[in-house]
Amino acid sequence: MRKWIGALILIGFILSGSYSQGQQKGQDPGDLYDAGTALFNKAQYEEAIDRFSKLILFFSTSKLNSYSRYMIGQCYLKMRKYEEAIQQFELYLKAFPDGDRIYEAKKGIEFSKEKLREKASPPALSPQPVAPDERKKKSDEVKLLTPQPQAWSSPAYPEPARFVACSRRGVNGQMKCPLGKSFFAG
Repeated sequence: MRKWIGALILIGFILSGSYSQGQQKGQDPGDLYDAGTALFNKAQYEEAIDRFSKLILFFSTSKLNSYSRYMIGQCYLKMRKYEEAIQQFELYLKAFPDGDRIYEAKKGIEFSKEKLREKASPPALSPQPVAPDERKKKSDEVKLLTPQPQAWSSPAYPEPARFVACSRRGVNGQMKCPLGKSFFAG
């Protein structure tokens, strides 16, 4: 009797699994694409790849197939899996040579390759020793790059204007300084 119950439970699981797969096939490709895009925007890239992959698998003739392939590449790019991203973008370019996102796919490949090159050759962690002659040159460069004090002048006033403290008014009401000059001394 226990064998029959176990067999019935096993058959139930098998049927429920095939039913759920049949439901996925019955889904609209737009729903899968929208779900994948929503997951992508929430930074749930693994789940988004799953939705896009299902769209490609179950709806191979859909117009959204090309966008799904491209979005899988974008997901891998966001996860910093650059080799997988390159693979997906190249698949997109081969499968859809007249696709809408050819330029973006090529940019994704270039970006991924650049990141892989950076990983392969990390920058030096310790500074390189500087020869004594180079130290002099660098200190001279620093002196040249250091701003030098400059007098405030303009073409109208070749000499810098100097303010003089005024303490009294002249005969016609103008300010006069103690030396008898006008407000601005030249």
